[in-house]
Amino acid sequence: MYQQNRSIAALDSNISELNASSINFLCWNIKKGLKPNWREDLSDLANGKDLVIIQEAILHPDLTEAFDESVHWSFTKGYKTKNAQRE
Repeated sequence: MYQQNRSIAALDSNISELNASSINFLCWNIKKGLKPNWREDLSDLANGKDLVIIQEAILHPDLTEAFDESVHWSFTKGYKTKNAQRE
């Protein structure tokens, strides 16, 4: 599993813990980032969510740079092709 180094910022003591009875969750299939406006779609859909799971993601700067400093993320490969690791 790959974890992003900026994750320490997400563990700031000023951030409250999640309320298990009301977690806002998004599970989204990015379709390998092939659609031209995927960044805007992800931003709109993830807005206000506590937890976001992205399927068919490729660990690439285009994806990792889409997250700001306050976001903790990790990547686990689901399968590997000749060209990339994918979730």
